[in-house]
Amino acid sequence: MEGGSALGCWSLGALVNDPKMGEFGRDTSESLLLSTALVSGLKYAVGRERPDQSDNFSFPSGHAITAFCFAPVVQKYWGWEAGVPAYLLATVTGLARVEGYHHYLSDVLAGATLGIVIGNAVVYRPKDVSISVAPGRVKLQLAFN
Repeated sequence: MEGGSALGCWSLGALVNDPKMGEFGRDTSESLLLSTALVSGLKYAVGRERPDQSDNFSFPSGHAITAFCFAPVVQKYWGWEAGVPAYLLATVTGLARVEGYHHYLSDVLAGATLGIVIGNAVVYRPKDVSISVAPGRVKLQLAFN
């Protein structure tokens, strides 16, 4: 769901010629992609059993890393007025995972830390991706350094 919303913002920004919305969508998409790749690898590498014993993919919390990688992006583009609620929602998400016995507190703290690092790394670096839309044409340009 988050990925679709991020791509939607990116596309909408290009369609209505709103660079801020497009950049927000691009940064959100990138932070979600990076956090998903990192959390998936760590879950398989660590193999920590969940408190409810449902599987061995407890560490780190995927919900926490997703919520916390989103918050720095929101804060950068929309200010602290939107950033504080994003961080509060991320905190509630993490605590709910502990309360529901899906994660240990250390799983959530690790996910939160990784998410914040990823979100900030994405929003505070030069951008190499652009998208443009014209009638009958969509252009996606990627540059790798």
